[in-house]
Amino acid sequence: MKQKPIFPNWSRPISGEEIIIAKAENPVARLVPLGADEPAGVRFGLLKGEIEIAEDFDAPLPAAEDQKLLGRSASFALKSNS
Repeated sequence: MKQKPIFPNWSRPISGEEIIIAKAENPVARLVPLGADEPAGVRFGLLKGEIEIAEDFDAPLPAAEDQKLLGRSASFALKSNS
């Protein structure tokens, strides 16, 4: 008795199509091309000319703003050890 191939048409998964393997109509596995779940990687310069960053974006915040970000009132002050 000749066995039937599992995937008679290999061109579908080879071309990048995802195949769901089911048993009794319940999905049990996914056949995907190698690298399909890997991140595409970083593309440097993708937003060049699209965004603008202020010169002082990393300057220290005024004390009142710093305290607001920390969830404390502006009147809060750290005690010094001296």
